[in-house]
Amino acid sequence: MERIVHISKSFKEAEEWDFQQNLSLTPEERFDILQQLREEYYIFKNESRKGFQRVYRIIKNKEATARPLDIEDAKILKKSNQNKP
Repeated sequence: MERIVHISKSFKEAEEWDFQQNLSLTPEERFDILQQLREEYYIFKNESRKGFQRVYRIIKNKEATARPLDIEDAKILKKSNQNKP
């Protein structure tokens, strides 16, 4: 990651420059920065983790055991989300 120095005359100017700088980054550059910060954090905390941790939670629902019911539930949820402002 390339380090860039910018001297501002005020906090407002510095915040605006930071904002514009972040907008100019590509998604890949932002992801690389995120990964670097995560690695530095884990070194600081003396932990070793690779990649993102994935957490899955499986909920068993006695009423929604058949596939047609799952599809119907999804339709109802979609309609209710469309009615929200």
